[in-house]
Amino acid sequence: VESKQQRRSGATSVRETVVQARSWLAARTVGSSQSTVRKLSLRTMRAIRVVLGRTPFWGASVSKDAGYVADLLADDRRSIAPFEVAGRALPRISIVVPNFNQGRFLEACLTSILDQEYPDFEVVMVDGGSTDESREIIERYADRLTWWVIEPDDGQADAINKGLRRCTGQVVNWVNADDRLTPGALRGIADAYLDHPAAAAWIGGCIRTDEEGAVADIIYPNGFDRDNIGMNWNGKQFYQPSCFLSAEVLRHVGLLDPALYIVLDLELWLRMLEVAPFVAGRGIWSTAINHADAKTQHSVDRIFTETADLQERLGFSEAARLRRACLEGAPIRYVAASGRPVRSALAFEQRSHLCLVGDFTTPIDADAARFLLDQIAPYLVRRHDTEVHLVGPGAASVRLRGRRSHLVTAHPTPDDLPDALQHYRLCVRPQQGPITEDPVLWSSLAAGTPVVSTTHGLGGLELRDGVDCFIADTPMQFAEKCNQLLLDPIGWTNLSVRSQLLADQRSAGHA
Repeated sequence: VESKQQRRSGATSVRETVVQARSWLAARTVGSSQSTVRKLSLRTMRAIRVVLGRTPFWGASVSKDAGYVADLLADDRRSIAPFEVAGRALPRISIVVPNFNQGRFLEACLTSILDQEYPDFEVVMVDGGSTDESREIIERYADRLTWWVIEPDDGQADAINKGLRRCTGQVVNWVNADDRLTPGALRGIADAYLDHPAAAAWIGGCIRTDEEGAVADIIYPNGFDRDNIGMNWNGKQFYQPSCFLSAEVLRHVGLLDPALYIVLDLELWLRMLEVAPFVAGRGIWSTAINHADAKTQHSVDRIFTETADLQERLGFSEAARLRRACLEGAPIRYVAASGRPVRSALAFEQRSHLCLVGDFTTPIDADAARFLLDQIAPYLVRRHDTEVHLVGPGAASVRLRGRRSHLVTAHPTPDDLPDALQHYRLCVRPQQGPITEDPVLWSSLAAGTPVVSTTHGLGGLELRDGVDCFIADTPMQFAEKCNQLLLDPIGWTNLSVRSQLLADQRSAGHA
């Protein structure tokens, strides 16, 4: 309360607010177990987010509120071509909405789906016998629902399975009542399906917000192969409401396991990945709301325990051991898959900043630098200590509007470039026109430095978004994908390992 009053009056900085909260926490938890301290730490950090009304990444200079979400989605839609229905066999998309006493969110969830401009979809509503305003809302929209029921069930998995059995589409998913779809999501899902009809699932981005609309983070799909998900799942590879499933594969593997409470979705995904791969689609498909009543907010111990039990059962023993250690306060650590050794490249914690390497005396690299600094860098606000480095001749002549960027003017020789690149967290390639294949990109991949690029910036290379690198074609999307890798060591390490494998394969092919 004191922090909130002081923040309103401008008496304390963001960092001072955090220090005050941690001092309070230390005094409150004297003699407590590590598990208790961890729970209170999580609750305290959530409280701070509400006090600040902004993202949890201290030092942010732009509030990530509902207005930012609207701008991001508008920017996101700029990268999608007009939807051409004629001559395309569009899939039917079926969506189950499970609900139990989430009436304050339910109407917004339903309208976000029902108002989609897509010609063939159905909504199945399954309510577990709510005692709040849910019945009134469901009856209000009953004529737009394919099927609905209000009756007691045996938990979330049972409710979702009940709805899935009623679905008739080729693509299916469930969207919990406290989540919602973004405008145009079904169109993006259909595009992904048409591009990769044999996939087990198609995944888009997800925005996580609090109840007031302040953004916690933005999750773009990454590292969604079975081994990485089984060993390193931390909820930031992708988010459930943006993961749409193949009905055919679902019928083959079976529905959700009703014995599971937290990892019911994770267990299903791992079964489906044994049949066919997941692929990343374009755009942000959903918004997930973090609120006090969400089960993931008050079941921290159960999340770790149930995840570790599942990992153990499926043969991910080392991951299970590390996950159980998290109950005692240990951080989540990356586990490399068999056959994917992490070489001696510097780890996530040993790196910082992001770089654009080029010859900035040439028009194409100079234009790319100006685009990066003018159109993308202003949104790189989630880490106050992140710097944009331009490496190469002519860098000193480029300036960042509104903030002076640290510019590196050294021009490493080809032999020195790999060592220089491995000190950065990211190598960005924001070119806006086709370019020829550049050895700098391969030097970055060989150094284990993930690449964020535009479609054109890859110069025709067939790299996969979320698997080999991140690909983004609008300024805000580009910036947020950079932010995600700057902040998430699991996602970063997965792409770093994949980068090294790609470079090894290329070297072997040339040899």
